[in-house]
Order: sequence, then C-alpha cells, then structure tokens
Amino acid sequence: DKILLIGEGNFSFARALSEKYLTEGSENMVATCFDSEEVVFKKYGEEVKDNVAYIESLGGKVLYGVDGTQLDKCKAIKHNLFSRIVFNFPHAGSGIKDQNRNVRANQELMTAFFASAAPRLTDGKQPLGHGEIHVSMKTCKPYNLWAVRNLAKAGNLGTKTTFKFHPEDYPGYEHRRTIGFKEGVSK
Repeated sequence: DKILLIGEGNFSFARALSEKYLTEGSENMVATCFDSEEVVFKKYGEEVKDNVAYIESLGGKVLYGVDGTQLDKCKAIKHNLFSRIVFNFPHAGSGIKDQNRNVRANQELMTAFFASAAPRLTDGKQPLGHGEIHVSMKTCKPYNLWAVRNLAKAGNLGTKTTFKFHPEDYPGYEHRRTIGFKEGVSK
C-alpha cells in the first residue's frame, strides 16, 4: 500500500501505524498536517518531535503546511497516487459557535477534501488496486449532521463499508484537537 495521511496533529497515528502495521518500514507512507512545522511544535510540544523522528527513521515522509483540500498544490503529493488516503477526525477548526454555520464549514471542508483526494487515488491499473479514502468520524452531534456519506456520494465516491474506530488498535495514538492540546479536554 501507498498511504497518505491527511490532517495529522501530533503524528501519533502515523507513528502507531508505522509501529504496528508497517513492519517493512514506512517508505510508502506520507503523513501530513495543515499547520507549519513551527506551529505544530508550538501546539503539541516535544511529543511531536519524537513521533516525527520515529516516522522518518523508518523511511516515512512528514510534510507540513499541506491543505487536504488542495493536494494538487503540494509538489510532493501532486504527482503521486495512493492506495489509501486517510483523514482521521477532520474538523475545520474555525471556532464557529453557531451549530448550523459550523456544520456547513465542515461540510465544505469534506466536499473540498473528497474533490482533492479522489484524483490522487490509484485507479486499479496499478498493482495497488483501486484506491480508497478512509475517514474516521465521531458519530454524535454535530458530527453526524455533516452527512459525510452524502458528501462523498455527491463527489462520485461510494461507501464501501463503515466500522467503529478503535484507538486501542493503534498503541500510542492520542487524538488531538485542531486547536492543540488542552489540559482537561485533550487526552
């Protein structure tokens, strides 16, 4: 598999994926985050440095400042195809308090992400087969109001399956909020 991870926060998912599932190394994994390197280190502190060093030691690539809604603007991504594109717990992070506006902002994020990611998927002609997009979401309000399946369908993508995300399957993975670590809120 060639794997593209979108929207990593502290890169703990990328590290856990490397440790548990990519036993041959991580040279086929590209882990990205929206923020610049400086902002990531400020938000998440020392934990991110260890995670990035580990991923890179296994041959994985870490990219900062990647907008998942504009993958064609990233030189390291735009000429590559991936068998898996993963976006765990996406969120626009705009801080909008009004639920309807917040839902709309996140629907726009997901619509643009699907449009940007679809052309980066393998098409079945390569040995990697047909590419897949994996999105992990909370299932409670307001996240279920985003109607992600409908957004994917509107972008000519289908839903192959749904399943519960089990963070314990990825030892060391720590979900982080878009705004960074917050004592008493973040794990």
